[in-house]
Amino acid sequence: MTAGLNTEFPVPSVVGFLLDPEFIETWLGEGAVLDWSVGGRIVIPPTVGEPGDSVAPASTAVVQHVRRTQSSFALRAVWGGRAGNSELILRVSTRPQGRSRLRITETGIPAGNEAKRAQFWSEVLGELDWQITAASDERRRFRQALVVVHGIGQQRPTTTLRNFVEAVFPDMKGTRRFVKPDYASPLVGATSVTVPGRWAMNRPTTDVYELYWAHLIRDTTTSEVYAWAFRLVWAPLGNIPRKLQPHIVIVRMLMVTVSVALLAAVTFLFVGNSRGTGVPAILAGSAAFLALVPGLVWKVAGLFGSSAQNLLIANILGDASRYLDSQPANVQARQSVRETGLRLLDELHDSGRYGRIIMYGHSLGSVIAYDILAHSWTRRNRSHAAAQSMKTPALRAVEDLMNPRSSPAEPPPISTVRERQNAAWNEFTGNGFRWLVSDLVTAGSPLAHARWLLSPDKHTPFKQLVADRSMPTCPPQTTPVRSPKPGRMRAAFTYTHRYCIPGEPRLRPRSVLVPDHGALFALVRWSNLYFPHTGFLHGDPVGGPLQPTFGRWVDDIKLPQPGGGAFGFAHTKYVDTSRSRAHVALLRGALELPVTADIVFWLNASSSRTTRNPDGEDS
Repeated sequence: MTAGLNTEFPVPSVVGFLLDPEFIETWLGEGAVLDWSVGGRIVIPPTVGEPGDSVAPASTAVVQHVRRTQSSFALRAVWGGRAGNSELILRVSTRPQGRSRLRITETGIPAGNEAKRAQFWSEVLGELDWQITAASDERRRFRQALVVVHGIGQQRPTTTLRNFVEAVFPDMKGTRRFVKPDYASPLVGATSVTVPGRWAMNRPTTDVYELYWAHLIRDTTTSEVYAWAFRLVWAPLGNIPRKLQPHIVIVRMLMVTVSVALLAAVTFLFVGNSRGTGVPAILAGSAAFLALVPGLVWKVAGLFGSSAQNLLIANILGDASRYLDSQPANVQARQSVRETGLRLLDELHDSGRYGRIIMYGHSLGSVIAYDILAHSWTRRNRSHAAAQSMKTPALRAVEDLMNPRSSPAEPPPISTVRERQNAAWNEFTGNGFRWLVSDLVTAGSPLAHARWLLSPDKHTPFKQLVADRSMPTCPPQTTPVRSPKPGRMRAAFTYTHRYCIPGEPRLRPRSVLVPDHGALFALVRWSNLYFPHTGFLHGDPVGGPLQPTFGRWVDDIKLPQPGGGAFGFAHTKYVDTSRSRAHVALLRGALELPVTADIVFWLNASSSRTTRNPDGEDS
């Protein structure tokens, strides 16, 4: 007896659904057991019939053989546990266009029971087909949002958005894109771009938004930029990136040398050789000149017209100094930018239109995207609705990476980390928690120099911000807790969260394991792209690898120069396709536009879409 079912999902997704402990009873019936390891048991519910009648000759089968690959799955079991009795063979094989076929074969059925067994498997596959169809329908309705955060400079609304879409979706040339009013952005007149889905590539319909913030940082004065630059030049040398240290030392030496030389000249001209100036006068004059050097440089720039000053200060350095410098005068501008981003993320989360959100930031926009995600996570990570399950094996699997079984431990491959992060994100959203951001992609990010740029003062080093969980890292910071094994400790970034569902008695709260307020990157994958920096301005001196600062789980992607080895300054070329597309292809891959999920995810997505309760906030 053989029964079959064609599905629209690939083999790994179907197998993941069939063997998921939560869903085995969904398609095999209440009380069913399917332990697919060799030697494991398969139990068909007794409601189907008597063992000698419907499952001849016994109701329990023992798995004899399992073969699982990316393109196929096969399981063979024998009823009664001995070869020669009736066998059950389950196969899942690949079909064209990413589809698969499930086939169940049972042999050795006593005469007279074939029709009953055929009817039983027909009903089982009918239920399975209904579940897979529901998941397939949800996949077709599934949409994702991609938020683009622009960098410094005189950016104009939608310019960055259009350039980004043209570069990242080249396969859509000749296909109609939909430019729509951006109903989520607080900026009047903003637009979004809808890119139709291509499920042959596992890519759903994608709405691309731009977080436009340039109008919120204006009227920067030269004195503010002077003060910021002066603090950077005279920051502790250990906080300055190694590649920039020689240049900073040269600048310091020039400032001191020129000030001393000018002081000596002034002394010679106005004081004369007969009267000594003394060491205090020289030191005072040197200090005064250190404050005058930036003004002299600014006056030299003014010789080339006021536009040079505007370009250097108001349009470029001004944005960076106002956002990165935590002086009280800059707090309001930073607050306005962050509030705008948080409102946009909240609108996308609460709209009910999206099952996934991706964040992309270039240059200073990468710092803004990082800040917005960190603040949004602390606001939303315990907000939930009713859910089918509160099990967290995927989250535990991520935490297990911080607790290696062998010593000395080898760091896990980045591919393993990202798979587990994605599985934990699928699980978290499936459990009803309202967190949809799955990926952060940064390009040319100043976060590479965070120790230099983001320390608020000389008394609070960047490592203290990390230890306090004010700056989320990837992997998250952990706390030692007691392990279930006696006498051992475990590194943990999770805790047990107790909550109540509206309508349920408050005396019986539920509980679930959740990441703490600093564990954003337990669920969110972080990809960082950079052009390597050599010399003074060759490549991208602004960006760089983030692993040394934010952790080994950041996927640092070194890009080829966008036009050969002698291209020069490349900070503005991350979506420039005029010379090469190789680096943009790596950007497209980092965005993870295809959805990596199994059927269980789509079923949970359908459930959360219909049961989501906007008032079901954490109590």
